[in-house]
Amino acid sequence: MPRIAILPALFLMTAAPFYAEDAPIGVGVEEPAPKPQWETEPSGQRPLADEAEHGWTPVLLQFGGWEDFGDPPEPQPDVYGFGLGVFSVAAHDVVGAELALGCPFAQQAWGVQAGFIGAGAVCMNGIQAGGLMAGAKRLDGVALSGLFAFAETGHGIVASLGFTDTGNAIALANAPLKPFTGIQLAGIANFASDITGVQLATVFNFAGELHGLQIGLFNRALSGRGVQLGLVNSFGRDDDVRSIPLLNARF
Repeated sequence: MPRIAILPALFLMTAAPFYAEDAPIGVGVEEPAPKPQWETEPSGQRPLADEAEHGWTPVLLQFGGWEDFGDPPEPQPDVYGFGLGVFSVAAHDVVGAELALGCPFAQQAWGVQAGFIGAGAVCMNGIQAGGLMAGAKRLDGVALSGLFAFAETGHGIVASLGFTDTGNAIALANAPLKPFTGIQLAGIANFASDITGVQLATVFNFAGELHGLQIGLFNRALSGRGVQLGLVNSFGRDDDVRSIPLLNARF
C-alpha cells in the first residue's frame, strides 16, 4: 500500500481527542439552534414555494457568462418542466429537470439535476449528478459526483469517485450530529456525522455515530452499533475504544 494513502488514514483514525466527552461530535457544542425549515419539513412537500412571489415558467433558459456562475440572477422563478443553462441555471423550485454545462441550482427540486461541473440544491428529491461536486442540504434520492458528493441530512445514496460527506462530518470541531439514512460509496473516503446504513470505501470510512456497516481498509466510528470490515477497525472513543483487525463489531 503506498505510504501516501496509509499515513493520512492513520492520522484521521487517531483524531478522537478532537471530540468532547459530553458531545457526540465537536468541542464545546452549545445548545442547538432551532432547525431550519428544510430540515424539519417532510420530504415531497413544497413548504417554501409561492409562485405569486417569483412567478413560474415551463422552460427556463439562462445563457449568462462566467460572471453569473455561482451568483445567479434574481428573482429565481419556479420551473415546471426544464431549466437549461450554459454556465449555470438557477430556479427557486424545479419540478422536472435542470441541466447546465456549469452548475444548476435550485432551492427545491423534484426530478433531475445534472451539470458538468456540479449540481446543488437546498432540498433535493430525485437524482443529482455533477462532474466535480453534487449535493444538497436535504437529500431524498441520489447524489453522484466525480470528486465530492454530500448531503447534510436525508435519505438515499451519496456516491463519488473521491469523497463523500453526510452531516457536515468534515467540520469535526463544532458540528452537531445530523442524521443520514442510506448508503455512502466512495473511491477514497466516506465521512458521516450520524449514519444509519452502509459506508463502503476503498481506503477510509469515518462515522461520528454508526448504526450499520463499514467496509474499507481503515474504519473508524466514535459511537453507535454496527460492524466494521477492514484491515484496521476502531470503534469507540477515549477509554472505551475497541480496535480489532479484519472484523470488528459493537452491539
